[in-house]
Amino acid sequence: MKESSIDPVPDLVNADNLKVEPDLSLLSKTVVFKLNGGLGTSMGLDKVKSLLEVKEGQIFLDLTAKQVLHMRSQYGKVKFMVINSFSTSTYMLEFFQQK
Repeated sequence: MKESSIDPVPDLVNADNLKVEPDLSLLSKTVVFKLNGGLGTSMGLDKVKSLLEVKEGQIFLDLTAKQVLHMRSQYGKVKFMVINSFSTSTYMLEFFQQK
């Protein structure tokens, strides 16, 4: 499909203008997914991107886990699942076995 064949959405509502009361009880039924789809070889890396150190001994996965822990402290049980590809699975299994 060519981009020129796509029409803009008429009358799209701006999210800032929505008057919706959030149902925080739904967060206890929520799952946060972390997708580990590739090794980052196209970026010159040789390991899973989520295992890269980003700040003072913390890796990307640590930051995601902290976000989930914060959500749990605010809203109760929020589930967390890491989804790996065939190329990241071995690295992640090794990482979790060491932790």
